[in-house]
Amino acid sequence: STGRYSCRRSETTKIIRCMNELFSVKDKVVVMTGGTGVLGQCISQYLAEQGAKMVVIGRKKDVGDAIGNAAKGR
Repeated sequence: STGRYSCRRSETTKIIRCMNELFSVKDKVVVMTGGTGVLGQCISQYLAEQGAKMVVIGRKKDVGDAIGNAAKGR
């Protein structure tokens, strides 16, 4: 988790399956507005794990920096 909230995988399993079936983001650039909020963090993290090149836009600089640093470590 990069912020105050953790992404609960058990609660998002259905959403993840649906997203995998709909499209692939591997090697695509994704611009995520609201990416430092609770839901935006989880979605940004997931898309990065799936191989997307992320541009995260949000109001919380410290959270955005943490997301970026976590992505660089992958």
